[in-house]
Amino acid sequence: MTWAKTARSWRIPVTVLLGFRADTGRWLEQDRVMALALQQYEDSIHSCGVPSSVGFGDENVGRVEWQETICHACEAKEAAHNDHKNNQYPGQLFYPVWDTE
Repeated sequence: MTWAKTARSWRIPVTVLLGFRADTGRWLEQDRVMALALQQYEDSIHSCGVPSSVGFGDENVGRVEWQETICHACEAKEAAHNDHKNNQYPGQLFYPVWDTE
């Protein structure tokens, strides 16, 4: 899926990105099918991030469970925002700095 998204963002055919042929500016049938497949997949994603085929329908009752985890980068960002809640400045940015020790 990543290569299909990359081809789309680079605006080149998938077969060119994958090195199967030189870029002639033309799209092959395979390129069109892959572009349509990616679009159909993305259109099928429900707002919760799950494909509608898995999220809806009586046959899917009880099939989906959500687990939780902690993104430590988000945790640190939220903590920094909370620490500076009363003295934020216009344009102030928070960005990650990785501790290498």
